[in-house]
Amino acid sequence: MNQEKGASGAAMIRKKRDWRFELMRMLAMLGIVIAHYFASDNWAAHANEATWPSAMHQSMDIFGQIGVTWFALISAFFLAHRSSRVFLRAMKVWVETFIYSAGGFLVVSIIVMMGVAYNGPDLSAIRTITSSFLPLISDLYWFVGAYIIMIILSPFLNILVDHTDFRGLLKLITILLFIVFIWKLLNPSIGYFTDYGYLCTVYLIGAGIRKYSMRLPHVSFVACLSVFVACWFLCVMGTYAIRSSYTLTQVFGFPPNLLGAGGGASPILSVIPGVCSFLWVVQKRTSDTHDNSLAVKMVRALAPATFGIYLLHTNPLLKPVLFGFIFSVPEPAGLMRKALLAILSIMFIYVTSLLISSIIHYAVICPSTKMLDCLNQRLEVVRRKRISAN
Repeated sequence: MNQEKGASGAAMIRKKRDWRFELMRMLAMLGIVIAHYFASDNWAAHANEATWPSAMHQSMDIFGQIGVTWFALISAFFLAHRSSRVFLRAMKVWVETFIYSAGGFLVVSIIVMMGVAYNGPDLSAIRTITSSFLPLISDLYWFVGAYIIMIILSPFLNILVDHTDFRGLLKLITILLFIVFIWKLLNPSIGYFTDYGYLCTVYLIGAGIRKYSMRLPHVSFVACLSVFVACWFLCVMGTYAIRSSYTLTQVFGFPPNLLGAGGGASPILSVIPGVCSFLWVVQKRTSDTHDNSLAVKMVRALAPATFGIYLLHTNPLLKPVLFGFIFSVPEPAGLMRKALLAILSIMFIYVTSLLISSIIHYAVICPSTKMLDCLNQRLEVVRRKRISAN
Protein backbone atom coordinates (compact mmCIF):
# COMPACT_ATOMS: atom_id res chain seq x y z
CA MET A 1 0.00 0.00 0.00
CA ASN A 2 2.83 2.38 0.91
CA GLN A 3 4.56 1.67 -2.37
CA GLU A 4 1.37 2.49 -4.29
CA LYS A 5 1.00 5.80 -2.49
CA GLY A 6 4.68 6.58 -3.01
CA ALA A 7 4.34 5.79 -6.70
CA SER A 8 1.24 7.94 -7.03
CA GLY A 9 3.09 10.77 -5.28
CA ALA A 10 5.98 10.48 -7.69
CA ALA A 11 3.59 10.28 -10.62
CA MET A 12 2.40 13.84 -10.04
CA ILE A 13 5.99 15.06 -10.49
CA ARG A 14 7.23 15.58 -14.00
CA LYS A 15 10.28 13.70 -15.20
CA LYS A 16 12.23 16.89 -15.57
CA ARG A 17 12.44 19.80 -13.18
CA ASP A 18 9.52 22.03 -14.01
CA TRP A 19 9.53 25.80 -13.79
CA ARG A 20 8.20 25.82 -10.22
CA PHE A 21 11.38 24.27 -8.84
CA GLU A 22 13.55 26.38 -11.11
CA LEU A 23 11.81 29.50 -9.82
CA MET A 24 12.23 28.21 -6.29
CA ARG A 25 15.98 27.94 -6.84
CA MET A 26 16.07 31.56 -7.98
CA LEU A 27 14.06 32.67 -4.94
CA ALA A 28 16.33 30.61 -2.70
CA MET A 29 19.34 32.52 -3.98
CA LEU A 30 17.49 35.79 -3.48
CA GLY A 31 16.98 34.84 0.16
CA ILE A 32 20.71 34.13 0.50
CA VAL A 33 21.55 37.54 -0.99
CA ILE A 34 19.12 39.20 1.45
CA ALA A 35 20.80 37.50 4.40
CA HIS A 36 24.30 38.44 3.24
CA TYR A 37 23.25 42.03 2.62
CA PHE A 38 21.99 42.54 6.17
CA ALA A 39 24.97 40.64 7.58
CA SER A 40 27.39 42.98 5.79
CA ASP A 41 25.71 46.39 5.84
CA ASN A 42 27.04 49.41 7.73
CA TRP A 43 23.83 50.22 9.56
CA ALA A 44 23.77 51.19 13.23
CA ALA A 45 21.47 48.21 13.96
CA HIS A 46 24.54 46.00 13.54
CA ALA A 47 25.56 46.90 17.09
CA ASN A 48 25.21 43.87 19.35
CA GLU A 49 22.65 45.57 21.58
CA ALA A 50 19.49 44.40 23.31
CA THR A 51 17.12 46.44 21.14
CA TRP A 52 14.21 45.35 18.97
CA PRO A 53 15.64 46.97 15.77
CA SER A 54 18.92 45.14 16.31
CA ALA A 55 17.12 41.82 16.91
CA MET A 56 15.00 42.32 13.78
CA HIS A 57 18.09 43.19 11.77
CA GLN A 58 19.89 40.06 13.00
CA SER A 59 16.85 37.90 12.22
CA MET A 60 17.04 38.70 8.51
CA ASP A 61 19.61 35.87 8.42
CA ILE A 62 16.70 33.44 8.52
CA PHE A 63 15.93 34.04 4.83
CA GLY A 64 19.39 32.88 3.79
CA GLN A 65 19.02 29.59 5.62
CA ILE A 66 15.57 29.09 4.12
CA GLY A 67 17.30 29.42 0.75
CA VAL A 68 19.91 26.85 1.77
CA THR A 69 17.12 24.51 2.89
CA TRP A 70 15.34 24.92 -0.46
CA PHE A 71 18.52 24.11 -2.39
CA ALA A 72 19.05 20.91 -0.39
CA LEU A 73 15.39 19.88 -0.67
CA ILE A 74 15.28 20.42 -4.44
CA SER A 75 18.47 18.41 -4.89
CA ALA A 76 17.15 15.61 -2.71
CA PHE A 77 13.83 15.56 -4.52
CA PHE A 78 15.49 14.95 -7.89
CA LEU A 79 18.40 12.81 -6.70
CA ALA A 80 16.15 10.48 -4.70
CA HIS A 81 15.85 8.08 -7.67
CA ARG A 82 19.20 8.82 -9.32
CA SER A 83 21.98 7.06 -7.46
CA SER A 84 24.41 6.83 -10.37
CA ARG A 85 27.10 9.27 -11.50
CA VAL A 86 27.22 11.05 -8.15
CA PHE A 87 30.96 11.62 -8.41
CA LEU A 88 30.47 13.23 -11.81
CA ARG A 89 27.83 15.55 -10.32
CA ALA A 90 30.15 16.40 -7.44
CA MET A 91 33.00 17.04 -9.87
CA LYS A 92 30.83 19.46 -11.87
CA VAL A 93 30.11 21.46 -8.73
CA TRP A 94 33.83 21.46 -7.89
CA VAL A 95 34.76 22.63 -11.40
CA GLU A 96 32.21 25.45 -11.30
CA THR A 97 33.47 26.53 -7.88
CA PHE A 98 37.08 26.48 -9.06
CA ILE A 99 36.27 28.56 -12.15
CA TYR A 100 34.61 31.27 -10.08
CA SER A 101 37.23 31.20 -7.34
CA ALA A 102 40.32 31.22 -9.56
CA GLY A 103 38.63 33.58 -12.01
CA GLY A 104 37.84 35.98 -9.19
CA PHE A 105 41.49 36.01 -8.17
CA LEU A 106 42.58 36.81 -11.73
CA VAL A 107 39.96 39.54 -12.16
CA VAL A 108 40.87 41.28 -8.91
CA SER A 109 44.58 40.97 -9.73
CA ILE A 110 43.97 42.76 -13.04
CA ILE A 111 41.96 45.45 -11.25
CA VAL A 112 44.80 46.04 -8.78
CA MET A 113 47.38 46.13 -11.59
CA MET A 114 45.32 48.83 -13.28
CA GLY A 115 45.75 51.00 -10.18
CA VAL A 116 42.19 50.76 -8.90
CA ALA A 117 41.89 51.12 -5.11
CA TYR A 118 41.23 47.76 -3.44
CA ASN A 119 40.58 47.13 0.26
CA GLY A 120 40.26 43.36 0.16
CA PRO A 121 42.63 40.56 1.24
CA ASP A 122 46.30 40.74 0.32
CA LEU A 123 46.59 39.09 -3.12
CA SER A 124 50.25 38.19 -2.54
CA ALA A 125 49.53 36.27 0.66
CA ILE A 126 49.99 32.53 0.36
CA ARG A 127 46.69 31.91 2.14
CA THR A 128 44.82 34.07 -0.39
CA ILE A 129 46.40 32.27 -3.34
CA THR A 130 45.83 28.76 -1.99
CA SER A 131 42.23 29.49 -0.97
CA SER A 132 41.51 30.90 -4.45
CA PHE A 133 42.89 27.90 -6.33
CA LEU A 134 41.94 25.28 -3.72
CA PRO A 135 38.59 26.68 -2.55
CA LEU A 136 37.14 23.49 -1.11
CA ILE A 137 40.26 22.44 0.78
CA SER A 138 40.51 25.96 2.19
CA ASP A 139 36.79 25.96 3.05
CA LEU A 140 36.27 29.14 1.05
CA TYR A 141 32.59 28.30 0.55
CA TRP A 142 31.07 26.36 3.45
CA PHE A 143 27.92 25.56 1.49
CA VAL A 144 29.76 24.08 -1.49
CA GLY A 145 31.79 21.72 0.65
CA ALA A 146 28.73 20.50 2.56
CA TYR A 147 26.71 20.28 -0.67
CA ILE A 148 29.33 18.07 -2.36
CA ILE A 149 29.42 15.77 0.67
CA MET A 150 25.62 15.55 0.50
CA ILE A 151 25.77 14.60 -3.20
CA ILE A 152 28.40 11.92 -2.60
CA LEU A 153 26.38 10.43 0.26
CA SER A 154 23.08 10.66 -1.63
CA PRO A 155 23.10 7.05 -2.97
CA PHE A 156 23.45 5.72 0.58
CA LEU A 157 20.83 8.11 1.90
CA ASN A 158 18.52 6.96 -0.93
CA ILE A 159 19.01 3.32 0.10
CA LEU A 160 18.11 4.28 3.64
CA VAL A 161 14.91 6.01 2.50
CA ASP A 162 13.96 3.21 0.08
CA HIS A 163 14.26 0.53 2.77
CA THR A 164 12.51 2.43 5.55
CA ASP A 165 8.76 2.67 5.92
CA PHE A 166 6.96 5.95 6.51
CA ARG A 167 6.79 5.64 10.29
CA GLY A 168 10.43 4.56 10.58
CA LEU A 169 11.66 7.40 8.36
CA LEU A 170 9.64 9.89 10.39
CA LYS A 171 11.25 8.63 13.59
CA LEU A 172 14.74 8.84 12.07
CA ILE A 173 14.22 12.40 10.82
CA THR A 174 12.85 13.44 14.21
CA ILE A 175 15.92 12.03 15.96
CA LEU A 176 18.27 13.77 13.52
CA LEU A 177 16.44 17.07 13.88
CA PHE A 178 16.89 16.86 17.64
CA ILE A 179 20.57 15.91 17.47
CA VAL A 180 21.57 18.33 14.72
CA PHE A 181 19.39 21.35 15.56
CA ILE A 182 17.47 21.22 18.85
CA TRP A 183 20.29 19.96 21.09
CA LYS A 184 22.37 23.02 20.21
CA LEU A 185 19.54 25.28 21.37
CA LEU A 186 19.74 23.62 24.78
CA ASN A 187 23.53 23.84 24.97
CA PRO A 188 25.37 25.97 22.37
CA SER A 189 28.71 24.34 23.24
CA ILE A 190 27.46 21.00 21.88
CA GLY A 191 29.31 20.24 18.65
CA TYR A 192 26.77 17.95 17.01
CA PHE A 193 25.69 20.60 14.50
CA THR A 194 27.80 20.41 11.34
CA ASP A 195 27.26 21.86 7.90
CA TYR A 196 27.15 18.47 6.19
CA GLY A 197 24.96 17.03 8.95
CA TYR A 198 22.61 19.95 8.34
CA LEU A 199 22.33 19.33 4.59
CA CYS A 200 22.16 15.53 4.88
CA THR A 201 19.31 15.79 7.38
CA VAL A 202 17.43 18.13 5.04
CA TYR A 203 18.23 15.72 2.18
CA LEU A 204 16.47 12.89 4.02
CA ILE A 205 13.44 15.15 4.46
CA GLY A 206 13.41 15.98 0.73
CA ALA A 207 13.78 12.34 -0.28
CA GLY A 208 11.03 11.41 2.17
CA ILE A 209 8.72 14.02 0.65
CA ARG A 210 9.44 12.56 -2.79
CA LYS A 211 8.48 9.07 -1.64
CA TYR A 212 5.62 9.82 0.74
CA SER A 213 4.19 13.12 -0.52
CA MET A 214 0.65 11.71 -0.64
CA ARG A 215 0.82 10.57 2.99
CA LEU A 216 1.85 13.96 4.33
CA PRO A 217 -0.74 16.54 5.49
CA HIS A 218 -1.96 18.98 2.88
CA VAL A 219 -0.31 22.38 3.24
CA SER A 220 -2.08 25.54 2.11
CA PHE A 221 -0.51 28.83 1.12
CA VAL A 222 -2.01 30.51 4.19
CA ALA A 223 -0.44 27.85 6.42
CA CYS A 224 2.94 28.39 4.73
CA LEU A 225 2.75 32.14 5.17
CA SER A 226 1.71 31.73 8.80
CA VAL A 227 4.68 29.44 9.48
CA PHE A 228 7.04 31.92 7.79
CA VAL A 229 5.80 34.83 9.90
CA ALA A 230 5.68 32.82 13.13
CA CYS A 231 9.25 31.52 12.74
CA TRP A 232 10.58 34.98 11.94
CA PHE A 233 8.88 36.49 14.98
CA LEU A 234 10.20 33.65 17.15
CA CYS A 235 13.68 34.39 15.82
CA VAL A 236 13.27 38.10 16.62
CA MET A 237 11.94 37.48 20.12
CA GLY A 238 14.50 34.78 20.85
CA THR A 239 17.37 36.97 19.63
CA TYR A 240 16.13 39.88 21.75
CA ALA A 241 15.76 37.61 24.80
CA ILE A 242 19.30 36.24 24.44
CA ARG A 243 20.81 39.70 24.02
CA SER A 244 18.86 40.99 27.01
CA SER A 245 19.92 38.20 29.37
CA TYR A 246 23.30 38.33 31.10
CA THR A 247 22.79 34.74 32.27
CA LEU A 248 22.22 33.36 28.77
CA THR A 249 25.09 35.25 27.13
CA GLN A 250 27.76 35.31 29.83
CA VAL A 251 26.99 32.28 31.99
CA PHE A 252 25.67 29.77 29.43
CA GLY A 253 27.45 31.25 26.41
CA PHE A 254 24.46 31.64 24.10
CA PRO A 255 25.51 33.56 20.95
CA PRO A 256 23.17 36.39 19.86
CA ASN A 257 22.79 34.74 16.44
CA LEU A 258 21.78 31.35 17.86
CA LEU A 259 18.43 31.24 16.03
CA GLY A 260 19.66 32.77 12.77
CA ALA A 261 22.79 31.90 10.84
CA GLY A 262 26.56 31.95 11.10
CA GLY A 263 28.97 30.42 13.57
CA GLY A 264 27.24 28.95 16.61
CA ALA A 265 23.75 29.16 15.11
CA SER A 266 21.13 26.43 14.85
CA PRO A 267 18.89 27.25 11.85
CA ILE A 268 15.89 25.17 12.90
CA LEU A 269 13.59 28.21 12.51
CA SER A 270 14.69 28.36 8.86
CA VAL A 271 14.33 24.64 8.16
CA ILE A 272 10.71 24.55 9.37
CA PRO A 273 9.30 27.20 6.97
CA GLY A 274 11.64 25.96 4.23
CA VAL A 275 10.24 22.42 4.42
CA CYS A 276 6.66 23.67 4.79
CA SER A 277 6.85 25.87 1.67
CA PHE A 278 8.61 23.17 -0.33
CA LEU A 279 5.87 20.68 0.53
CA TRP A 280 3.29 23.24 -0.61
CA VAL A 281 5.04 23.53 -3.99
CA VAL A 282 5.21 19.74 -4.37
CA GLN A 283 1.55 19.26 -3.53
CA LYS A 284 0.30 22.14 -5.66
CA ARG A 285 -0.95 20.95 -9.03
CA THR A 286 -0.26 23.19 -12.02
CA SER A 287 -1.39 22.97 -15.60
CA ASP A 288 0.92 22.86 -18.59
CA THR A 289 -0.65 25.94 -20.16
CA HIS A 290 2.08 28.26 -18.88
CA ASP A 291 5.03 26.03 -19.80
CA ASN A 292 5.69 27.86 -23.06
CA SER A 293 5.18 31.40 -21.76
CA LEU A 294 7.99 33.94 -21.95
CA ALA A 295 8.30 34.14 -18.16
CA VAL A 296 8.69 30.38 -17.81
CA LYS A 297 11.27 30.27 -20.60
CA MET A 298 13.26 33.01 -18.87
CA VAL A 299 13.13 31.15 -15.58
CA ARG A 300 14.37 27.94 -17.19
CA ALA A 301 17.15 29.82 -18.98
CA LEU A 302 18.36 31.78 -15.95
CA ALA A 303 17.86 29.25 -13.15
CA PRO A 304 20.94 27.09 -13.99
CA ALA A 305 23.14 30.15 -13.44
CA THR A 306 21.80 31.02 -9.99
CA PHE A 307 24.50 29.01 -8.21
CA GLY A 308 27.00 31.43 -9.70
CA ILE A 309 25.33 34.28 -7.79
CA TYR A 310 26.44 32.64 -4.56
CA LEU A 311 29.97 32.06 -5.84
CA LEU A 312 30.23 35.69 -6.98
CA HIS A 313 28.85 37.73 -4.12
CA THR A 314 30.41 35.61 -1.34
CA ASN A 315 33.88 35.41 -2.90
CA PRO A 316 36.24 37.03 -0.32
CA LEU A 317 38.09 38.88 -3.09
CA LEU A 318 35.08 40.08 -5.06
CA LYS A 319 32.88 40.82 -2.05
CA PRO A 320 34.84 43.95 -0.94
CA VAL A 321 34.48 45.40 -4.45
CA LEU A 322 30.74 44.74 -4.70
CA PHE A 323 29.71 45.52 -1.12
CA GLY A 324 32.16 48.41 -0.85
CA PHE A 325 30.29 50.07 -3.68
CA ILE A 326 26.87 49.21 -2.26
CA PHE A 327 27.59 50.45 1.25
CA SER A 328 29.30 53.63 0.15
CA VAL A 329 25.80 55.08 0.45
CA PRO A 330 25.21 56.40 4.00
CA GLU A 331 22.49 54.82 6.10
CA PRO A 332 19.27 56.78 5.51
CA ALA A 333 17.05 58.02 8.31
CA GLY A 334 13.61 56.51 8.76
CA LEU A 335 12.32 52.97 8.35
CA MET A 336 10.76 53.52 4.93
CA ARG A 337 13.93 54.99 3.46
CA LYS A 338 15.97 52.15 4.93
CA ALA A 339 13.56 49.60 3.43
CA LEU A 340 13.67 51.27 0.01
CA LEU A 341 17.48 51.41 0.00
CA ALA A 342 17.70 47.77 1.07
CA ILE A 343 15.28 46.61 -1.64
CA LEU A 344 17.07 48.55 -4.39
CA SER A 345 20.52 47.43 -3.20
CA ILE A 346 19.54 43.78 -2.88
CA MET A 347 17.96 43.74 -6.34
CA PHE A 348 21.05 45.43 -7.78
CA ILE A 349 23.32 42.76 -6.26
CA TYR A 350 21.01 39.95 -7.37
CA VAL A 351 20.32 41.11 -10.94
CA THR A 352 23.93 42.15 -11.62
CA SER A 353 25.28 38.87 -10.26
CA LEU A 354 22.65 36.90 -12.19
CA LEU A 355 23.57 38.56 -15.49
CA ILE A 356 27.29 38.00 -14.94
CA SER A 357 26.80 34.41 -13.80
CA SER A 358 24.54 33.70 -16.81
CA ILE A 359 27.27 34.81 -19.19
CA ILE A 360 29.85 32.73 -17.32
CA HIS A 361 27.50 29.75 -17.18
CA TYR A 362 26.83 29.53 -20.92
CA ALA A 363 30.30 30.67 -22.06
CA VAL A 364 32.50 28.77 -19.60
CA ILE A 365 30.64 26.42 -17.24
CA CYS A 366 28.56 24.59 -19.87
CA PRO A 367 31.55 23.81 -22.17
CA SER A 368 33.57 22.67 -19.14
CA THR A 369 30.87 20.34 -17.87
CA LYS A 370 30.33 18.96 -21.37
CA MET A 371 34.01 18.07 -21.46
CA LEU A 372 33.55 16.21 -18.18
CA ASP A 373 30.59 14.34 -19.66
CA CYS A 374 32.63 13.34 -22.72
CA LEU A 375 35.53 12.21 -20.54
CA ASN A 376 33.18 10.21 -18.35
CA GLN A 377 31.63 8.52 -21.39
CA ARG A 378 35.04 7.54 -22.72
CA LEU A 379 36.07 6.13 -19.35
CA GLU A 380 32.79 4.21 -19.22
CA VAL A 381 33.48 2.71 -22.66
CA VAL A 382 36.97 1.66 -21.57
CA ARG A 383 35.59 0.14 -18.37
CA ARG A 384 32.97 -1.87 -20.28
CA LYS A 385 35.56 -3.14 -22.73
CA ARG A 386 37.74 -4.35 -19.88
CA ILE A 387 34.77 -6.07 -18.25
CA SER A 388 33.79 -7.79 -21.51
CA ALA A 389 37.41 -8.80 -22.13
CA ASN A 390 37.61 -10.47 -18.76
